This record gives sequence, C-alpha cells and structure tokens, in this order.
Amino acid sequence: MNDSLREKFLTEYRSTNMITEKVSLLIDEDIVALITADPQMIIEHATSLLEEVKEKQFVFFDRNQEGNLYYTLGRAYNVTSSLEDALMSFTTAMYAFQATSNAQMEAKCLSSIGGVYEKSGDSSTAYDYTSTALDKAYNTGDRLLEARLMNDLGYTHVLFKEYDKALSYLLPCETYLNEAGDDTLMSFVKDSLAQAYFGMGRIEEALDYQKKAVELSRKVNNWYGVASFLGYISTIYAAKEEFDKALECVDEAQNVAEERGFEMELCNCHKYRAEIFTTQGKYPEALEEYKAGAIIARRISTYRLLYEIYLEMSNVCKQNRDFESALDYYERFHNTKEKALEEREKQEKRYRQVIDQAKNARREADMLQVKNDQLENEINERKILQQKLENLAKTDPLTKLLNRRSFFTQAALSYERSRRAQQTFSLILFDVDHFKEINDTYGHQAGDQILAKVGERMRRKSPEGALACRFGGEEFIMLLPETDTKDAQTFASELKDEINRPINTSGKPIQVSASFGISTFNPAEAVNLDKLIERADDAMYHSKENGRNRITVSSDHSGSGVLNYSRLGLQSIFTTGNKKKKN
Repeated sequence: MNDSLREKFLTEYRSTNMITEKVSLLIDEDIVALITADPQMIIEHATSLLEEVKEKQFVFFDRNQEGNLYYTLGRAYNVTSSLEDALMSFTTAMYAFQATSNAQMEAKCLSSIGGVYEKSGDSSTAYDYTSTALDKAYNTGDRLLEARLMNDLGYTHVLFKEYDKALSYLLPCETYLNEAGDDTLMSFVKDSLAQAYFGMGRIEEALDYQKKAVELSRKVNNWYGVASFLGYISTIYAAKEEFDKALECVDEAQNVAEERGFEMELCNCHKYRAEIFTTQGKYPEALEEYKAGAIIARRISTYRLLYEIYLEMSNVCKQNRDFESALDYYERFHNTKEKALEEREKQEKRYRQVIDQAKNARREADMLQVKNDQLENEINERKILQQKLENLAKTDPLTKLLNRRSFFTQAALSYERSRRAQQTFSLILFDVDHFKEINDTYGHQAGDQILAKVGERMRRKSPEGALACRFGGEEFIMLLPETDTKDAQTFASELKDEINRPINTSGKPIQVSASFGISTFNPAEAVNLDKLIERADDAMYHSKENGRNRITVSSDHSGSGVLNYSRLGLQSIFTTGNKKKKN
C-alpha cells in the first residue's frame, strides 16, 4: 500500500464536512489505487458517507458524482468478494450514468456486473453483460475501455475452451496495450493469453506470458494478481514436470495470499499444491493439502470449489487404495454439489432481487430529484414528524428489547417479505420458568433485574436481521428471517444455555431457566403470522408440561401430531392480550 497516499487521503477527508467534497475525494483517480490495497477502508468511508446522505436527505446535484461513488464502492466490495453488495453498487451506479447518458461509465458498470457473475460461476450471464458493455463502448471512443472489455470476453472464451475465439479478442488487445502502456490491464491480458495457450498445449508460450503477468502485477502493486498468477504458473511448471519450481511458485503465492487476506487464492494454493503431490504420487501429502483447502472453502462458503476438492480427495484416496475413504469423500462431493446447485439457485434469485431493488431505488431517486425543489418545505416537516415518531417508545424500557407493538409492526412486514420471496422464517417463544417463585423469594426488584439480564443476553445473541421482543411479563419472542427449523433449534439451544447461566442480583446468584417453543413458516403452507405465534405458544406450553428448561418444536401443521393446538383456545393474538399463565 502507498502509505503516503493513504495518509494524504485520510487527512483531506477528515478536514472537510462537506458531502460533495468527501465524495470527490473518494472518487478521485489517485485514491482508486487504495481500493486493492485497503478495500475495507474505502467501504467504511463510502458507506458512512451514503448513510450521511440518506440521513440528511441530501439529493445528489451531480448524478455522475453519485454514479462514481457507487462505482468505487462496488469495486471495493468486489475485492473483498462481497458480491451481492458489489452487484447492488454497480447496478445503482449504472442507472445513475444512464440518467446522464454517460455511455462510457455505463459500459464500465455493465462490465463490472459481468465480473460479479463471473466470480459467482455464471459465465454465460457474465458474457452477456460484457458483450453489451463492449457494444456500448464502441461508440465512446475509449480505446482503453474497449481493450478491457475485449480481455474480459477473451477470458470467458478461455473458460468455454474456445481458444481460437479467445485469441481473436486477446491478441489485438495486447497489440493496443503495447502502445497505450497500461501495465495493470496488460497483466490481466497476459494471464488470459497464458491460459489460452496452456489450453492449446503451447506450454512454453503459456509460461512466458504468465511470468510477464506476474512481473507487471508486481510493478503496479496488484497483489491479488501476483497471488493468482503465481498460482497458475505452478500449474504450468507441473505440466512440465518441474515440480520443485511449481512448489516454489505455490509457496510464494501462498505467502502473498496470507499476508493480504486473499482467502480464495489461499484455498487455490492448497489445491495447486495437492495437485502437484498427486502427480508425484505423494497421496498422503496431497490429501492433507486438499483438507486444508476444504476448510477455507467451507469458511468462505465456496461450495463450487468445495465439491471439486471433495471429488479430487476421493480420486486421491482411490489411487492410494483407500476405498472406504474414497467412497466417503465421493458422498461428500455428491452432497456438496447438490448444495452448491441449491445455493446457485438461491444466489440467482438474490441477484435478481438485488437488481430489482437497485432499479426501484433508482426510480425513487429520480422522482425525488424532480420534486426536490418543490418539496423542500415538506421535507423539513417530514424531518420534524420523523423525529417525533422516532421519539415514541419502540422498546421495552426494562429489557431494551422491542415492545409488543413495535414487534407486531415489524414482524408483519417481515412476514410479508418472506411470503412474497417464498422464504422460510422461524419464531422462538420462551418463558422464564418459575418466575412467580423468583419474585416471591427474592422480591420484584430482583425479578426485574433478571428480566433485564435475560433481555441483555437475548440482544447479545440475536443475529443480524432478527426481531427480539419482550412479549409480556416474563415471556419473550424472536423472529429469525431466512431460518429453517433446524437452525432455529440450534439458536434456541444456544440461547437457552446463555439464559441458564446464573444471574447476580444484589450480589446473589440466581439460577434461571426458560422453556422454549418453535414454529417455522413454510411458504407452501397458507398460514398467517397469528397462527404461527399460536403454534410457538403451544409448543412452549408443551415444554412447560414436560419438565421446563427444554425446547419443543411445533411439527404438526394439521393438528394431528404430538402437539394439540386446539387445547389452547386462543383468540387472535393481534386482538387480545389475555393468555394463560404458563409460569
């Protein structure tokens, strides 16, 4: 990282309170160099700035400036592999540039969106976006942009094993860049050419190009490129049976990846090393490297890479005549591949939602831009009203959790989102056991302290997006979005253990327990939120009846299972607060 550049940026950024000046600093071409060096810093400042814009209801007077800010943020997210955030940022930027007819930047955004899909393993969609970007770039006169897009298309053809088509894009691109002198882009073109020639069996040419890619990446401090390109060189050396050189390249790539926190490349390094050991017949060593790679792949949820690793582990065990382990890893491969396909479908759905969200946000921003001057007074009134509404009690004063009213408001919205998106969610309802006895024995003040502590522990354990509420008295409820029954059970078990820890009240440790009930929303079932809470309530009562301090899952959606929902006899929870005492 260029430390002097970083310090210069931070000094100037902190010295101004003007939103427009801060934006200008973040999108400055010199500052862009910090994206690969310190992407998290860029993300923190950019997101904080956007929050400030939102809070102040500031409307960008320069749509290009807005687009550039989101484009910079997208590039930073992309470096950190936060792909959904990158997609949202690039798409938002694209719509901003469309509004100003900035075809050059629109093409860059389209290309970047294609890059997100490429990273996600969807090369076909990536190709479509990149082709559209190139068509638009032809009319801009930006030859450097054209070269970048031609490299992207060429690389995609490499992935498709269409090497002649790849070269038809890459070789003209190389010729132009020799004149333009863009070392960063040239490093990627050299890498693409290396992979094309390797696929064609032209090993020496591939090695020469890949070495140049590493050299150029070092020159421009593109450390991600250094790690990636060195790793690929190891593959080429392995093909030449120069295993010592191959391992040296992997070791160097791994050092860079570890130092810079490039987990995907770190995983690839273990994979490269394993492939080398396998070729050498060093099966135990290969298996250990694959295991290390699998740990990283699981950690970063890269299921596509994970199932590839499991398949290779199965093959290694088979070659080592360990057929039992080979079968085990093959089963893992099969199961992980199925999960990868499921994740892929979910990802595609999330990506569509992200693009729709960006489109809707753009539409709303456009409307706000048009009306801004006319509605200035109204906006000020809305600020005052908003402040008054925010000052209204949304939380329970004792536990600092959502109060009942606020919970129902937010839970209804969450329910609708889940229903429309066809996503599951779970409800966890629990009641502090023997609470009346606690009050009678230790006093109401101690009882309040216990409830406050339970609320604190509940808040601390709550995952992002969850709704945690004091439902009434000693009863609590939590809504967990996108959570199935199994994950809800796991969370409830952890929360139960947390609550079970003794609570000190006036120096006296008091043992506390709670009884839990769980219900899960199934998108295929026509059931409202009211009924789901009733089921969780009934399950909780079942826990009370069976010894307390336990978890019961509502598994009967028809009334014929273990739990008998008809015995509760509750009216709508939304319309009555009268419930049986379960303590």
